[in-house]
Amino acid sequence: MESLTGPLPLDWRLERLAGLCEIVAGPSATILDGGGQPDLTVPVVTARNIRNGQIVDDSLGRVSPETARRLSRHLLAEDDVVCVRTGDPGRRALATGRHTGWLVGTACLRLRATGPLTGPYLYFYLGHPAVLDWVKRHATGSTVVSVTAATLGRLP
Repeated sequence: MESLTGPLPLDWRLERLAGLCEIVAGPSATILDGGGQPDLTVPVVTARNIRNGQIVDDSLGRVSPETARRLSRHLLAEDDVVCVRTGDPGRRALATGRHTGWLVGTACLRLRATGPLTGPYLYFYLGHPAVLDWVKRHATGSTVVSVTAATLGRLP
């Protein structure tokens, strides 16, 4: 395995992304369906909400707090990275404290850094041209391209 961004500092080691962060795909659309519940207050971040490296809050979907509790592994925390996985893989945003408790939507992946890696570093690394090229080369599909959590986990 070779570094995508050039030589590494001597005290660094090369690893796959899956060894450095938790990668969780957003839940299916049917699971997110509010089903007519009246208390739809928890925002859901979808691919359309990832623009210019930020989470924008126009046109947010919403689910009930009960649904959010049921889908707790998909909730955002500060410094999580949200990546678009369908349509335009490579777009990403860094969650702030304001986004804590929001849900990641169907066409997105939530990356939570562990160990020595930090969310901001991961966010900037994923924006490196060589990394973006790797993601685009490993995306699948002809009409609508997508990248899976497993594929992104193999990123050097």
